[in-house]
Amino acid sequence: MRTHLVLPLLCLFAVSAQAQTPAESHPRLTPEQRFDQANTTHDGHLTLPQAKAAYVTIARHFRDVDTSGKGYVTADDIKAWRARERAARHAVKTAADDPLRPRQAVHRVVTGQPAPAPAEAAQ
Repeated sequence: MRTHLVLPLLCLFAVSAQAQTPAESHPRLTPEQRFDQANTTHDGHLTLPQAKAAYVTIARHFRDVDTSGKGYVTADDIKAWRARERAARHAVKTAADDPLRPRQAVHRVVTGQPAPAPAEAAQ
């Protein structure tokens, strides 16, 4: 009877241990490595067709990256674009700009009436 309980537990542990082994991991490329891989002419200029073939993120935002309208982007252009995008994401928002920020439930200003008496005067 005990062996009937132990055998399924051993099978579960074996399956979970097998599932935890890492699959083939793909190394993450740095932006410089991705640029070098996409720049097939190795001239330091990445054109839109080259970007479409191997650097899809830059191809999608090519007009934003190519601010001067040269028709190609350099590694420095990509770094500058990434810095601008990061700065825009992390910009400090004021309360008026953030629609999800909690607001005061009631903010009423009554004009023409005297201010309420301080707590000391009430005693």
